[in-house]
Amino acid sequence: MIGDLPPNYYVLLGVTPSATPAEIRQAYRLRARELHPDARPGDAEAAQRFKAMAEAYQVLASPESRLAYDAQLHRASAADASDRAWRPHADVAPAEPELTLRLTLGASSIGRLAEPTRFYLLGELLPTHATAQAWSAPLNLAVLLDRSSSMRGPKIFEAKRAVKALFGQLGLDDRLTLLLFDDRLECLLDSKTPVGDVGAEMALESASTRGATQLAPALDAALDRLEQGVTSGRIAALLLITDGRTYGDDERCLALAERARLLGAPIISFGLGLEWNRDLLDRIAAISGGACSFVDEPAQLSALLGETVDRLRATLAANIRLSLEPALGVSVLRASMVAPELADVFDGPHLPGEAVEVKPGALTTRPAVESVIALWELLLDPLTLTTDDAGQVALGAVTADWSLSPQSARFAARLSQPALVPRGVGDGLAPLEAEARLALELLTAYRLHVQADQLASAGAAAEAATALTTSALRLRSAGDPQRAAEAQRAASSLLASLGDGLTATLRAKYAMRNLSVFHQLRRNLRTRLTAETT
Repeated sequence: MIGDLPPNYYVLLGVTPSATPAEIRQAYRLRARELHPDARPGDAEAAQRFKAMAEAYQVLASPESRLAYDAQLHRASAADASDRAWRPHADVAPAEPELTLRLTLGASSIGRLAEPTRFYLLGELLPTHATAQAWSAPLNLAVLLDRSSSMRGPKIFEAKRAVKALFGQLGLDDRLTLLLFDDRLECLLDSKTPVGDVGAEMALESASTRGATQLAPALDAALDRLEQGVTSGRIAALLLITDGRTYGDDERCLALAERARLLGAPIISFGLGLEWNRDLLDRIAAISGGACSFVDEPAQLSALLGETVDRLRATLAANIRLSLEPALGVSVLRASMVAPELADVFDGPHLPGEAVEVKPGALTTRPAVESVIALWELLLDPLTLTTDDAGQVALGAVTADWSLSPQSARFAARLSQPALVPRGVGDGLAPLEAEARLALELLTAYRLHVQADQLASAGAAAEAATALTTSALRLRSAGDPQRAAEAQRAASSLLASLGDGLTATLRAKYAMRNLSVFHQLRRNLRTRLTAETT
C-alpha cells in the first residue's frame, strides 16, 4: 500500500534514482544551503525538511545502504499497483530506443608535436536505426508566467492565451503546475489538481499585472513541486515566460538551474520583447539542459509553447549527458553543445583528470530524428601524452548516459568508448576534418552573434554591426548563405536604427541557436564531399 512505502530519499534530495555519488553530494549541498536552520531561523517546516534531507543523504551517500534502500523501494513500489506512475497507452510497451555513441576526431592523425597543440573532438549520441520510437510518456510540467508590470497589454494577453491553449494539449495522465510571479508568487494550479480545473482557468483569465520581476523564488517554488514527480516516469520540464530582468538573484538562479538538471527537469525559457536578461536565461538553459527562445511578437507564443510540448512528448531519450574524462597530457579548454542547440557550456581549463560534461537535455523525434552533439576543445601536452599498445595517442574516454525507459525514470543506459588518434608521420596534426571545421565555424559565428547582442544592448551599434558582418563571413564559409544574409541584414539595420537593429539581431541569433543548424549544413557538406569523390 502507498502508506507502507518507505520515504523517497531521491525526492527529498531532488535527484533521479540513477544520480551519481557526486550528484547526490552536490544536490545535498545545494538544498542544505537553502534549508539550514541558520539560513531560515524560526522556520520549523524548513528545519524539519533539513532533518529529513540529512537522513536521506546519510542513506544514499553510502553505497551499501543505498543498495539496500533501492531494493526496499523497488519491492514496495512493485507491490503497490496503484502507485505505478506510467502505463503505456497501447497493450504493448513501446520499444526502448537503441542509441549509438560516435566520436569524430578533429584530425585523422597526430605527428610529432614541438609545443602544446589544440585538438578538437566531437561526441555524438544518435539512434542506431534510421527510425526510432519515442516514449509517448505523460508529462510533468511547471509553467512560470511573469505577471510583472512590464507584461501589461499584448504580452500578458497572449501569454494567458498560450497557457489556456496548453491546457487543451494535456491529458489526464499529465501533471501541470501553474505559477504566476512578480515579486510575489501565486499558485493557480498544482500538479494534484486536474488540468481542466475551471477555477484555475478563471483565475488565470482574471490575473492582472503588478510588481517587479523576481525570478529565483519562482524557480525554487516550481522545482519544489516538480520534485514530487521525480521518480514518476513522466517527462519533466519547467516552462518560463518572461519579459523582464530579475535583480540581485542571478547566482541563485544559476544554482537553481543546476538543481533542475539534477532533477532531470530542463528549464525552457521564452523571452518576450527586448528587455529580458538574455545572458542569464541562456546560461540557465545551458546548465539545465533546456532551451531559450526569443519571442519577437507576443502572438507567436501560443505556437511556440505548443511546439515545445509536442517535442517533449516525442522524447526519444532524456537527461542526456556526454562526458569526456581526459587522459594524461590532455586538458579541456572549452566544451560546447553543437546540437540540438549551439551553446558554450564550459570555459576552462579544467582540473587535471576531471571529466567535463555537456548536458544537451533530450533527443526527440520531432521535427526529425537527429542527434545530440558535443565539441571538446583540447590542449595536448607533447611531454606527457600517452599512447596505447598500438601506438595510438590517448585523448581520454567519452561516456554518454541517458534515461532509457519511462518506467524507471533513471539513467538506465550508458555507453563509453576511448578516444584514440593514430600516430602520423612528420610533424604536427593532419588537416582539420570537415565536420569539425563546420562545428567550429558555426560556434564562432554564434559567439559573434552573442557579442553583437551585448554590444547593441550597450548602445554600441557600430561595433555590433562589425561583429555581425564577421559572423556573416563565418556562415558563408560554413555553407550557410541564408543565415549569412540574415546576419548582414541585421548589421545594416543596426546602423540605420538601434531599436529595429536589436530586434533583427536577436531574431538572427536565436534562429541560429535553436534550429539544429549543424544537422542541416552537415547533410549539405556530406552531399558535396560525396559528389567530389565520385
